[in-house]
Amino acid sequence: MIYIGITGKAGSGKDTLGRMIATKLTEFQKSITIMAFGNPIKDIAVAMGFKEEQIKDPVLKNDIDENWGISPRKFMQICGTELFRNNFRADCLVKAAEIRIKEYSLHRDVIIFTDVRYKNEAEFIIERGGIIIEIERPYTDKAADWRKHPSESGIAEKYIHIKIINNAGTDELERTAKSLAGYILCQSFKKKELYCSDF
Repeated sequence: MIYIGITGKAGSGKDTLGRMIATKLTEFQKSITIMAFGNPIKDIAVAMGFKEEQIKDPVLKNDIDENWGISPRKFMQICGTELFRNNFRADCLVKAAEIRIKEYSLHRDVIIFTDVRYKNEAEFIIERGGIIIEIERPYTDKAADWRKHPSESGIAEKYIHIKIINNAGTDELERTAKSLAGYILCQSFKKKELYCSDF
């Protein structure tokens, strides 16, 4: 099984890139599962009354919810980090992902994680011979309060295999995804030799 992790700031295009890579890999007859370490937190948010569209929509995610008085993004940041990582166990979301992967291990060729935010999440992927892709896109709301949260700090450069800049539109990103898909299938990351390169 091939593990792919995508890291980057909120709004950089992680989910979009993940879907594009998955689409390209299916053209090579690969079976794909797209996952997120934060999926359990999204499920909790819905259980607490946030709507699905608030969780998924990049604009609604930052709007204040009339019931809770905070944005869905802020709720999920607090729930995932302050409540679970800091007060339950730091690897709780990694452990949850590991449990879910057991369901796919016999019938999936590739698993793509679209939300690598912490060191232990990156290590989980790399220890299994996987690859970490960082995607960057210039943004203007650097002062937004939620961008100061630890989950937005990013992971260390040493964990990143490939870095791409998402500033040339959807068509260019799709071409990059196609190149990445071919590259990933031709490489072996079992030696955990980390390096950075620009796509």
